[in-house]
This record gives sequence, C-alpha cells and structure tokens, in this order.
Amino acid sequence: MDEGNGGYARNHLLITSQHVVRGTVVPCPGRLSDVLRRSARRWLPVEDAEITPLVSVAQASPRTIPGLRLSRSSVLLAHEYVALGGDRHQRTRDQEVPSLAVTVVFEPLPGVTLHGRLREKKLEKEEQLLVLFEAEIAGMGEDARALAATVSGLPYLLVNLERAESVIVSPT
Repeated sequence: MDEGNGGYARNHLLITSQHVVRGTVVPCPGRLSDVLRRSARRWLPVEDAEITPLVSVAQASPRTIPGLRLSRSSVLLAHEYVALGGDRHQRTRDQEVPSLAVTVVFEPLPGVTLHGRLREKKLEKEEQLLVLFEAEIAGMGEDARALAATVSGLPYLLVNLERAESVIVSPT
C-alpha cells in the first residue's frame, strides 16, 4: 500500500452510475481535475484498473483490468489520492474561503443525494467539474450505501455537473 494515497495502491477513484473504478489515468500530466475538465479525449485510459459494480462494492472483490478505457462523460464523481502535505492546492482548502452549502442530485442515481460545500465563485462560473468539500452521500437503497462507504473520509470529491440533474444551494 502507498502511504500517500489514503492506503490505496491506485492513484485515482472514478465513480460512474454503475461502477467504482480505482486505477491510474494515463497520461495524467498535472491534476486529475485538469484531465477531466480540459481533455479532448473521449476515453480515459486507466491502467491497472480495479472495477467493482457500485451496488456490490462493499461485498464483491474487484475485477482487475490492465487496460480499461472509461468514457470521460460517464464519470459522475472522482477523487485523486495524493499526499495532502505535498499538494499546494489541497493545503489551502481549509483556509477561509466563501463557500456555499449545496445538494447535488444525479439523474443516473435515483434516490441518491450528495451534500457538501462548494467555493462560491466556482458555482458562479458554471464550470463542468467542481470540487465539493465535506462531501456526504445520503439516500435510500444499495447505491446510496455503497457510495457512502466508498467516499467516506475523503477530503473532497470532483463532481461532474454535466451529469447532475440539479444543484440546490442551501440558505446560509
């Protein structure tokens, strides 16, 4: 296990409506968020991918696929396992920055809601991919429980707003 990535031997976590994928997106110059935002590639090559069906993520053993191609548009949520002490972007995440409490609802995941905080200016820019801090999954059913277990303890999630049905800003 690699100490710098939360105990996982993989660098990236990619969640679709059907699967949880842990692997390394290649090439990934810079940050995963930049690849997801700006890449002209429709397919993301993921090396040494461990793929698990979302509904059985807690019970099933992952299937290893050496060279997976994952549709970039299918990614709902993502996370990059990095050593936070060496990541200048994440070191600044706890600084006082105006943020909004939001709830995100995804059409492909009925009954699942995602709660957390977004930096205020990012929502105003209508970016496709946003960083959600203090992310928590709520809802009923196996999908919600599986997602909650998968993202538990992560300091942030990358959220693909192009796949969101709605973003609800909570009154502060």
